[in-house]
Amino acid sequence: MKVTIEEIIRKYDNRNQEKHQIAAWLKELEQLRKQSKASCWTLCSDRMPDKMQLCLVYCREWDLFEDDWCRSYCFRLLEYLPDFKIWNIKTPVQVIAWMPIPELPGILRSRYCINAV
Repeated sequence: MKVTIEEIIRKYDNRNQEKHQIAAWLKELEQLRKQSKASCWTLCSDRMPDKMQLCLVYCREWDLFEDDWCRSYCFRLLEYLPDFKIWNIKTPVQVIAWMPIPELPGILRSRYCINAV
């Protein structure tokens, strides 16, 4: 069976395209890994935010009627104040874990006039 030059070129092009596709997938995978690392939950027992920032927190609140901590947990958006080592909230909370809120893309920030915390 004779192989033509066109078939060899086509085979080479297909392999080259496959390499480019694999490289694109690897790049996308690396970006997803970076995003997942950036959006990981941090236990408060491990560390607290080192700057004032808005965070999504997993916590439980003080139940005024029971005079004890609520049994159920909830999610809240709270600002951490590192100078005072407290979460900026008027009611007592036990924050278990926190995650920084990712920044909005610049176009959304400017379009909707959202100021950084």
